[in-house]
Amino acid sequence: MTIATIYPSDYVLLNYINDVEQRPELDVDQFYGWRPFISDDRKYPGNVIQYLFMKTTPLPSNTTQNKSKKQKIFNELATLLTETNINTFSARDCASTIHEIATMLTSDLSNTALPVGFTDVLLKFYTKLKVANTQDIPNILWALAKLTEAGRELELDVNQVQGLFTALYDKLKEANPHSIVNTVRAAAKLTEAGIKLTLDVNQMQGLFTALYHKREEATSQGIANIVWAIAKLTEAGIKLTLDANQVQGLFKALYDNREKATSQDIANTVWAVAKLTETGIKLTLDANQVQGLFTALYDNREKATSQNIANTVWAVAKLTETGIKLTLDANQVQGLFTALYDNREKALPQEIANTVWAAAKLTEAGIKLTLDVNQMQGLLTALYHKRAEARPQNIVNVLWSLGIMNTITRITLDLDPSILNELIEKAIKKCPSVVEKNQVIQSLGLLKLDKTFDIASLIKDCRPISNLTEKDIAPHRKGAEKVTIEAFVEGFFVDLLIEYSNGKKTIIEFDGPHHDDPKQQVFDQFRDAYLLSLNYEIKRIKWGEIKPKAAAEVKASSSTVALFNQKKVPPTLPTPNNVPTKRQQPIRKKHGVV
Repeated sequence: MTIATIYPSDYVLLNYINDVEQRPELDVDQFYGWRPFISDDRKYPGNVIQYLFMKTTPLPSNTTQNKSKKQKIFNELATLLTETNINTFSARDCASTIHEIATMLTSDLSNTALPVGFTDVLLKFYTKLKVANTQDIPNILWALAKLTEAGRELELDVNQVQGLFTALYDKLKEANPHSIVNTVRAAAKLTEAGIKLTLDVNQMQGLFTALYHKREEATSQGIANIVWAIAKLTEAGIKLTLDANQVQGLFKALYDNREKATSQDIANTVWAVAKLTETGIKLTLDANQVQGLFTALYDNREKATSQNIANTVWAVAKLTETGIKLTLDANQVQGLFTALYDNREKALPQEIANTVWAAAKLTEAGIKLTLDVNQMQGLLTALYHKRAEARPQNIVNVLWSLGIMNTITRITLDLDPSILNELIEKAIKKCPSVVEKNQVIQSLGLLKLDKTFDIASLIKDCRPISNLTEKDIAPHRKGAEKVTIEAFVEGFFVDLLIEYSNGKKTIIEFDGPHHDDPKQQVFDQFRDAYLLSLNYEIKRIKWGEIKPKAAAEVKASSSTVALFNQKKVPPTLPTPNNVPTKRQQPIRKKHGVV
């Protein structure tokens, strides 16, 4: 170690440092006896301060006594930091010091306060950091992201932080894959924590492209982290124009190294491409690669966390929903479901909801799952015990999912009625949107519980307003005993339910242009198959066949829903009294998780 400026009082300290360098482990008591912690002399240069922080980080805190001493050392060093002349710090000293502080405050010293005057230190460090190398800049950004993620209230100068991203981007040719990944990941973490950064889109895209070109040098963790980070930034509303070939190239690179990838790497990557697809990025993913990563996670499921499992199963279900034809092994899906069940006590409500939702979505897409009813009930019970931290949408999604899966394998919920009642009541009372309410009544209908609970008000709120006229309906009245518009049938609203005296029941659907959407088509096929199994006859009529002018207008319009919403309910129709008057709706809404 080289000390740039040595004051007279430093020689004793250097003797301690040299002694420590000769020993593989540092004794806490000896370290605590160093003169910086017992002397009133505060004249230590920046490289000594950062060195002391670096040596403090690995100190053991496995006992109460050791932790107390380590905390005192940290506080003394924090005081030295704020009293030291900042001009004695090099860029490396600045980055290393903040990095070590962040490491300790987000691990074993998480209950320790930020150093007094830390914000002022940061402000003084920024100028030096802008001339730092491509290793130190990512390190300081990582440290700030870690502290922010841990809930530390940093008074960050946003312009200065953005300046660090620019400084790294300007040195991009010198940056290695690890530095690039850490920089983009820090941007995502800071954004996720609510820091209002005005990131330069071209810089973020440039960093992503640089990593793509260096993908053969990158680790599987690096690839997973940058794809995850880009997806997070996109999800946050940052308008990135990504090259689909680059995203697919990184996905393939992870697939090629899947045997070395951790469960976290696989989960982050598959989740990220699903998110990018969901936000409109047109990816042409290789189904074999998606399935290969899914299999790799299944093979390592004992090491996977509940979050890894939930994110991967959710992502595969999302990709299936968007039209990617996957041939998944039902046993693997069920195996991951079992793995989550086995870890249900540690799983968050969101993870339980996402996994059950994914199983339902895969069932809806035609994958024949034989899920254990006891596991279903166990997850529902686990959600009940975590209900205080669960969002109403979590409960809605689980109920809806159980309803969907009940159409394939009969689920008899052998639960304490109070558990189910409380969950359903919370879902009914706390879900403000029509989509959420529709999921509740749909799930109760599919679980054959719609007669058990009073859902009349929900049906009233959710019933779509029909655009059909008597002229449209008249041809279907012949021989009918009863004709109901927007009838609630087995959990679904149908455009027209025709009942005959001989017991025959026919459902007629008038399909607008949104029924051409792949996701809607999957749902339509699923719903038709279910209603057919209950002896309903199904007829589908293209909206354009009875409303050619409206269909032409819709085709020319960018918003199908907007056009349908402009339609008024014809006064000649026997419209139910419980139709909402303020909210006009299309013939059929899309459904699914919010």
